[in-house]
Amino acid sequence: MRLKDEFSKLYELILGKHIRVTEDGYLLADDGKTVLEPRRKAKDVYQLDGGRGHDGISHFVMTSGNAEEFSQGAANIVTLYDISPYRNVPLRSEVAALENPDEPWDPEEPDGPADLDDYAVWKLLRTRPFADLPYAEIAVTVSDAGYLEHMVAGMRWATTMTGHVC
Repeated sequence: MRLKDEFSKLYELILGKHIRVTEDGYLLADDGKTVLEPRRKAKDVYQLDGGRGHDGISHFVMTSGNAEEFSQGAANIVTLYDISPYRNVPLRSEVAALENPDEPWDPEEPDGPADLDDYAVWKLLRTRPFADLPYAEIAVTVSDAGYLEHMVAGMRWATTMTGHVC
């Protein structure tokens, strides 16, 4: 098994496994058509979390995730990480100028990076190009370079995330 396959296992540990089933809940093969023998319902085989749907191929149900196993698996892959301070954060004075254009910024008041949780900051950022938005650099060290082998072609990413794991 290639090391990149570990990522799909981790994904399942966060969100749960996607299990193909018939409309009545019987397990299907990956083709989404063939009923597995012996005929068994997914609820009798897996611990389901209630997630279900239809993806254009078949009905599916979802298993429960496992946060503890995810943490252990991720720690075996990512051995070190570093997150830089936020960059391109507007100053409080810039936000104040947008909110109150008729009131000049008081130079006696301390200026510094604005609070990114403040809605007014995002009103200001809405007009900026993507390259000028706040960001943090994240450097990751993995236990084996094979984990990154499948990503070599695109080793520079620009990604937005909430910072929360599902």
